[in-house]
Amino acid sequence: MKKFLLRNILISVLIGLLGLWVATETGGQEPLPEPSGGQRTLISNERLEEFAKAYVKINDIIATYEPPTNDTQDREQVRKIQQGAVDKIHETLQTHGFTAEAFRRIFTVVNADDDLLRKLLKLIDNERRKAQS
Repeated sequence: MKKFLLRNILISVLIGLLGLWVATETGGQEPLPEPSGGQRTLISNERLEEFAKAYVKINDIIATYEPPTNDTQDREQVRKIQQGAVDKIHETLQTHGFTAEAFRRIFTVVNADDDLLRKLLKLIDNERRKAQS
């Protein structure tokens, strides 16, 4: 459970970094407001499946890039490793049809809805099984 929570935190941080990167690339435009309870976003099954695929891939990227950052004290080297991870995550998001903002929003909506969260966790589990076989 702790490992799952830590991964979620790491993914949230990386998504935040991607959001900052996107903001600088787009001239710092204002982000759209968060959906409130009355504006709950409907997420299609297909979109949720793509989210699960991207989520699993992002976890793999973090698993690849995290150990080298723990093994070095050189800040410049850590920055380069982190930038490599951010670039790979950005590429993964694009491959699955997401912007960093759209991915973050789905992440937020799903975490606020127990039914969607259960559904997503099943999809993530299925994607992990596919990746291992």
